[in-house]
Amino acid sequence: MADIVVIGAGLSGTLMAYELLAQVRGEDRVTVISQGAVYHFVPSNPWVAVGWRKRADIEIDLADVMKRKGIRLLTQGAKRVHPADNRVELTDGTSLNYDYLVVATGPELAFDEIPGLGPLGHTQSVCHVDHAAHAKAAFDKLAENPGPVVIGAVQGASCFGPAYEFLFILETELRRRKLRDRVPMTFVTSESISAISVSTGSATRRACSRARCAKNTSSGSPMPGSTACSRDACRSRSCRATARCIRPTSCRSPMR
Repeated sequence: MADIVVIGAGLSGTLMAYELLAQVRGEDRVTVISQGAVYHFVPSNPWVAVGWRKRADIEIDLADVMKRKGIRLLTQGAKRVHPADNRVELTDGTSLNYDYLVVATGPELAFDEIPGLGPLGHTQSVCHVDHAAHAKAAFDKLAENPGPVVIGAVQGASCFGPAYEFLFILETELRRRKLRDRVPMTFVTSESISAISVSTGSATRRACSRARCAKNTSSGSPMPGSTACSRDACRSRSCRATARCIRPTSCRSPMR
């Protein structure tokens, strides 16, 4: 019998635990250590910030889910790992021994490194569902009294994509409310030019994958070899066979 411990029950930790179930033997035990039993789907945080989803729509209680999967869930959180002893010290003073350890704790938010940064300062965030709910209140105030908005990611950020994604989501919601012309938008980033092209390309592909492109004006049929695209998603000359848009502004997408 092997004890396999996963620290973290976010997007990576829960998926890792599920993947392990298909690999381990019947006598092995998988344990997930989490800070609390509530899981929220992080990629949907930007939607919560503009009201496209409610907080309850992206949260579930892991206790029942893990029990049905046969995974032991410990919700007191990990305090320290003692690798020499193959042991995880928990926040309540107890310890858990392991044969194999997976660390999936996610990023440590460092708002304190820049004065005024973060939801407790003078900016909003979509890094956590709590932040997204706070941002929704700020968005409601913006909708009542439109004005300039600055969006971006600061130096040291480990993932820039969500900033671009939220930029496009906010753009779409402002247009829906017929407020876009009253909200000047500025994007700030510490990326290099090459990194910007990668980040915007990823955000563009996500937006276009959710959009239905206009029919090809010449033939009205999918492009040859477009097996990677859905039948409805790639009927435009601006979409390649890989569903990546060449001219994103020509797609009927959230960036329009």
